[in-house]
Amino acid sequence: MKKLLLPFLLFVSSIGFCSPKEVTLNKDNGKLTWNGKKVTGEHFGNVPISSGNLKFESGELKGGVIEVDMKSLNCEDLKDPEYNAKLVNHLKSDDFFSTEKHPTATFEITSVMPSKGATYDVSGNLIIKGIKNPGNLKVKKSEEKDRIYLKGDLVFDRTLYDIKFRSKKFFESLGDKLIYDDVKLSVEINFPKDLLKN
Repeated sequence: MKKLLLPFLLFVSSIGFCSPKEVTLNKDNGKLTWNGKKVTGEHFGNVPISSGNLKFESGELKGGVIEVDMKSLNCEDLKDPEYNAKLVNHLKSDDFFSTEKHPTATFEITSVMPSKGATYDVSGNLIIKGIKNPGNLKVKKSEEKDRIYLKGDLVFDRTLYDIKFRSKKFFESLGDKLIYDDVKLSVEINFPKDLLKN
């Protein structure tokens, strides 16, 4: 009986060691920044993470979802309060993200593949204004003291989400009024290493 019991206990303990873990996301342990460019310069700011989770198995990223609060989108580069408010209100309008109608945006991870070193090739669906399109990014994993850090960049074409304002695809002779279609999102997430332990 003892000979049968010992292998069984070892098997059960090994399952526990590899059990899936889920890290809850919010504005305190994650940050999303945006960067948009035009002929005459660029603007950047933050979009708070409102909810989400990341799924891990044996300490490795396997899936998850990130939801951001589009109504709390801000701009960090314009220091003049009047110009800052004007830009932010415009970004929230129907010319851009229609935040009253679509208060959240979401990235759903559909697959994660290991890449070189501590880097993942992450694929998923980016949902903005209720429109879903595939998105890809490389996520770098690092450790510092007792915390794990995940960082990655995703570039999306805003016109695929019905954001056509001053896009050369839809308007001619814009000159220095042109706004480029590509928008970069940078995500940074950190959490205690202990969350991945059994």
